[in-house]
Amino acid sequence: MLKIFANRTGVARVSLAVAVMAYAANVEAGGPDLVYVANMDTHTISVLDGRSLQPITTIDAKGQNTHDLCLSPDGRWLFATNMGTGTLSVVDTSSHQVVETIPTGKTTHAIAITPDGKELWVNAGAEDHLPIVSTSERRVIGRVPLGEPIATGHIWFSPDGKTAWATSRSSGRCSSWTSRAAASSTRSRSVSRRHSFR
Repeated sequence: MLKIFANRTGVARVSLAVAVMAYAANVEAGGPDLVYVANMDTHTISVLDGRSLQPITTIDAKGQNTHDLCLSPDGRWLFATNMGTGTLSVVDTSSHQVVETIPTGKTTHAIAITPDGKELWVNAGAEDHLPIVSTSERRVIGRVPLGEPIATGHIWFSPDGKTAWATSRSSGRCSSWTSRAAASSTRSRSVSRRHSFR
């Protein structure tokens, strides 16, 4: 399975081009089964056949301004951010239905899932922290304090899940911290380093 980001309806051709390039990159592995496209203006998620790139269905995301997508490592769940409502939609990939909506903050911009699939870290836009969502409990279980909003920044994890990074478009910095903790822990994780790119 593969995720594709689409910002506006007007860039559908660009999104399709990205989907085609992503598909081509996966040809050696047999290609992805499905391609997911977030449609910000229509608040939906398009599901495309991974080989033909033809539409299969459209999912109502149950939120506003659907923007970022993230698959669980086993491919069973698709998580979608809804910027306009500050929520995460949880999609069952077998039924293509939203089964739950999780409130995370004022604006839910981008997400990243830990390599073990137990936590989602959320860029809450104007907030000065990253909410941590348990994928099993489907609720916010903790926060990473940043000291500043990261606006439209993104989040990444190292393959072993021990380190996380978040970029900040507004400050031009990248923050990093140790991310490993017990799945049930609600303790905050603090930034260990900041890197400036300006």
